[in-house]
Amino acid sequence: MNTKTIVAVLLITLGIVVLAYSGITFTTPGKPVEFLGMHFETTVSHFIPPVVGALALVGGIVLLVVNPKRSDERSRSWCRHESKDIRNRSSQAAFRQVAGDRT
Repeated sequence: MNTKTIVAVLLITLGIVVLAYSGITFTTPGKPVEFLGMHFETTVSHFIPPVVGALALVGGIVLLVVNPKRSDERSRSWCRHESKDIRNRSSQAAFRQVAGDRT
């Protein structure tokens, strides 16, 4: 499995879980508060809406289905032949210059 497939499977799984629970709520620790010598712990509540789950699900499916575009081998080989041709022409021109100077 390559990285793209792993990311796609994780997105699909996350999307299904979020949609199944109609959104996910979780809490994280907040800033501690000291008031009149008393210490209070706070929490911050976060919500992942079902729309995010749907987007993750669609994104994961798209990653699995769509293949990246491959560059055409013929276009690359044409570039190689073209660069060889240019090098040959420039060497021939340089040879003609040197040969012309001798005669």
